[in-house]
Amino acid sequence: MRIAFTQRPKTRAAMPERTALHFAFCIINFTFHWRVRMDRTLQLLGIAKKAGLLAVGGDDVSAATRNGKAWLVISAGDASEGTIRRARINAETGNAFHTVSPYTKFEIGTMTRRGSPGTVAILDAGLACAFLKGLAETDPEQYKETAERLAQEARKFEERKKRPPSGNRRTAQ
Repeated sequence: MRIAFTQRPKTRAAMPERTALHFAFCIINFTFHWRVRMDRTLQLLGIAKKAGLLAVGGDDVSAATRNGKAWLVISAGDASEGTIRRARINAETGNAFHTVSPYTKFEIGTMTRRGSPGTVAILDAGLACAFLKGLAETDPEQYKETAERLAQEARKFEERKKRPPSGNRRTAQ
């Protein structure tokens, strides 16, 4: 069976006319993708996703916080009040930090390649600190205190990991 493919027109006269609306859409699309690519803080979500250190969506975030793996629960700026409330409750349950980001669900979905999630959770202390530090640089009065508290908790966690185990533990010999 042979499939015939249509060929692209060879002359500009054969191409359909482009409208002003089409060009406006192209400019808006380019501007949005340029903003997403240039925003280093938002790129950290993509890095965390590729490393497997990001829980995306309400169910995954809830499971990660229940298991105590989440460090930072992030709600999208345009998420509904119910979604933000559930994310805050999940964060409190799992002893994680919660913040409402300035990014939209569409921007977060673009970086995570998962639709338009209202909440995500970062499962690594270093990436969570870097994300909040980037947000604190853009809006210090809203994110600086949370970034400092998260950095302090991450330092305590790293110190506990380096400390040798205490007590008389039985070991297999």
